[in-house]
Amino acid sequence: MADGPKNNKIANNAMINAGFEVKNVWFSPDVAATNRTSGYLSSLYPFIGWEINTLDRRYLPHNGFKMTLKAGFEHNRYTSSRMELNQNDVLLDSTLFVSDNQFEKINFEISNYKSLSPKMTFFTSIHAGALYETSGFFADNFLVGGTQKEFESQIPFVGILDAQINTPTFIGAQVGLYR
Repeated sequence: MADGPKNNKIANNAMINAGFEVKNVWFSPDVAATNRTSGYLSSLYPFIGWEINTLDRRYLPHNGFKMTLKAGFEHNRYTSSRMELNQNDVLLDSTLFVSDNQFEKINFEISNYKSLSPKMTFFTSIHAGALYETSGFFADNFLVGGTQKEFESQIPFVGILDAQINTPTFIGAQVGLYR
């Protein structure tokens, strides 16, 4: 995925950005045990965003605050897929599960971290995301789960495995401690 944002700093910890991403999603041949899917999906995603970040470090921060808001629309979608069902090769009409129509995406995150001791941190966070006019294709959705954000559409949620929940709309809050 290519990303070319233009960042304008408001202060040392805040910025407004705009850019576009060229998304390419390649399907692995082993999507399921009995069915095999291969092919790809590509699209363009222009966006605007706003961010405040005072975290003391990227992973497992001890102190700080982070708030982000990002909105954009995905368009110029093209997909090509081939599916093998029970050893019979079938050309799959990819428009059955991926629409060529553009859709809008908005993502909001606010997190606060406070160190209680050298080995204990209290955190609170609220995450929200929504897709509008989407076809429901799994690669477009938000992936909920994990302790740290590792990719763009992931919404971290402690207690759920990485990307365990796949959903087009999500709002959630967390309060917790970690060592």
